[in-house]
Amino acid sequence: MNYEAVLDDGSRVPFARSYDKQHPRQLHVVFLERESPDAAARGDGDWVADRDPWATVSTGFRLTARLRVRPTLTNTVVLPPDYGCMPHTFTFGGASGVIAGLRGGDGPDVTVRLARLRSPFYESLYVAGIAVSGGRPVYVLGDASSVAAAGWLNVDSQGGSGGTGNAGPDGMDGTPGAAGCPGQTGGQGWNGSDGGAGGSGGNGGSITIVVPDDEPRLARLVNGVSWGGSGGAGGAGGRGGRGGTGGQGLFDANNQPCANGSDGSPGHDGMQGQSGTSGWSGRTIVMTVPAQQVFGTQVPQGLAGLLGRR
Repeated sequence: MNYEAVLDDGSRVPFARSYDKQHPRQLHVVFLERESPDAAARGDGDWVADRDPWATVSTGFRLTARLRVRPTLTNTVVLPPDYGCMPHTFTFGGASGVIAGLRGGDGPDVTVRLARLRSPFYESLYVAGIAVSGGRPVYVLGDASSVAAAGWLNVDSQGGSGGTGNAGPDGMDGTPGAAGCPGQTGGQGWNGSDGGAGGSGGNGGSITIVVPDDEPRLARLVNGVSWGGSGGAGGAGGRGGRGGTGGQGLFDANNQPCANGSDGSPGHDGMQGQSGTSGWSGRTIVMTVPAQQVFGTQVPQGLAGLLGRR
């Protein structure tokens, strides 16, 4: 925000926003007392806007500044709300199976309620409420004259990915062969166990778009996508156990050395577990209802005022 003083001779002097001791300015924003019911004043002259779009939808941002030494010198401006910085992409997802081959969670069901209304500052204002599984909606507003004809909102509901299967246990090593003449063969190593199967991916949630029955084309403003979660990878197979070492050869009756026993054969490695299957994609459904029923009955006060204007 910038501020100017208009002197008696018609010249204009700006209020400085920073202070330089070497070159002090004639006027500075600290000389101003500022107040607003819709924003908080900052020391550098700027304001912090109210985060709730409904707080200013009908009033705008009312900002007042007055000279501290002469309070009669005051001015108030009303700035129209600008909704260009509001989010337009919403991604929701089910929980991941994480480990142990668990199935991924399903994506939540999402409902988008959308209508074209009128406010004191916008002749045509898009209003959308995005709610997850019947919860409290988040609202997005936009100037219809500056919004593309399609794809204004992107809403995704993704199934969670399946968990990775458990790794198979390693096989035990074979037992050593007994000493003898000749030495005994070592025991065969145990086979490694197969890895566990990966978990299936969760299904994508359904996306329902509710628009007025006299403006069904508004549904094109919403790009709804529902993805199934990817299946989890199968667990690694266990390593086969090593064969037991052959027994030591002793001496025969003639005191001649006997041959050592051969080592046992190793066990087979386990197979990798089967990967989980991907989840199913959900559906996008468009519903048309009478205009006054698009947002239901429990709406913020600011929205109720716009509905009355419609």
